[in-house]
Parts: sequence; C-alpha cells; structure tokens
Amino acid sequence: MPIPTHAARLQTRAIAARSLRAGLTLATAPLALAAVGALAIGFAASVEGARPSAIASVDVPKAAVGTYDVDLAHSTVGFKIKHLDVAYQLGRFDKFSGKVVLGATPAESSVSIELDAASVNSNNAQRDEHLRSQDFLNAKQFPAASFKSTKVAAKDADTFTVTGDLDLHGVKKAVTFDIDFLGAKDAGERFGFKAGFYGELTINRRDFGIDTYPNEVLSDSIELTFAIETNKQK
Repeated sequence: MPIPTHAARLQTRAIAARSLRAGLTLATAPLALAAVGALAIGFAASVEGARPSAIASVDVPKAAVGTYDVDLAHSTVGFKIKHLDVAYQLGRFDKFSGKVVLGATPAESSVSIELDAASVNSNNAQRDEHLRSQDFLNAKQFPAASFKSTKVAAKDADTFTVTGDLDLHGVKKAVTFDIDFLGAKDAGERFGFKAGFYGELTINRRDFGIDTYPNEVLSDSIELTFAIETNKQK
C-alpha cells in the first residue's frame, strides 16, 4: 500500500474540513433563521410597544357631563400683539357670551363663543376708538366676532383639540387649537356646578383682512387667550 505524500495528506485534510463546514452550515442554518426571526419579531414588538396608546376621551367626571353657559364675571377673552417689534400690547373684550357642551365623549362635546367687537379694551380710550374703526375691527360693519366648533377630539386626559370656524372682521376661516379642561365640581348653593377651561389661539390678522400698518409697527401675529369659567345649566 503506497504511503501518502505530504501534498496528498494536505488535500485530504482540506476535503474533510470542507465537508465538516458544510455539515455544520446545514445543521445550524435553521437555528440561525429562527434567531433572525425572533429578533425581527422582538424588534417589531418593541416598536409597536413604543407607540403611544390612543386616548379615547378627556377625563371628564360623569357628573360634569352637560351644557354650560359662560360666566362673564369670572372669564376673560384677551389678545396680545407686538408693537414696534419691541413690546407686547395686551387687551381684552369686555362683553361676550358662549356655551360649552361637555359630552360623555369628545365627539359629543362642543364650544361656541361670541364677542362684542365694540367692547374691545386696551386700557386706553383713544386707542380703543381706533381699534373699533375701519383700520382694525370695523365694529360698526362687523359688530360681532365668533367661534363655533365643528370637531372636538381628545389630545390627552386633560386637553381637547378643537377645530371650528372663526368669524372675525367679516372673514370666516377654519382654525384648530387646544383647550385645557381645568376641572369641574359642585361649588355649592351659591355658585352651582362649575367647569373651567383655558385655550390659546394664534392667528395672522391679515388672513382676516386686518392689514393696516406694516409688520414693523404691529405684528401680523395675534394671540387670543380664552380663560373661561362656566355654569352648568339646570
């Protein structure tokens, strides 16, 4: 029997190694595929778990569900606009009315408010007359400004996202903003059942045809604030 040469022995070892690797690949391939699948499933589950769960409704106590009228004495509708690009001018409307419906779900809720344009108050009589003029609110031609919701959704357990029509200076536009539900309770015989809300809405005055003066004198952006206390209807 011939004695294998050194080259033959090396060739035999190489063949054996290839056979071993092939066997190991065939044996471990299903395990590798299973591991990759498990990792993929785990990643998908972690991504799914990272998504915030949908909030079905604002946390409104059952006793608070109902219709409310705005309590003018304890409410403020204000505005803020930048003057000469250096400071904010603040003001408010002294006369307004409104209604809030707190439903069992956000979809059953609504809000409406109407402002008396002539009641604008910036704490300066001369300026207020100017604000009532055709340069700004044109209160004679457009005596009222209003907002009426068309859709209410829950942003989180304490906040509604409200979409509706803002009618200002004879122009009606759809707007969306958040309203915080501050709470509701029976405040006793003197005050009755109360609910409170706060919202901020930023608009561009030029979108509503209020375009007197350049932006360097009065900013285009106006922030409206709604600090509203309401009385539940009996």
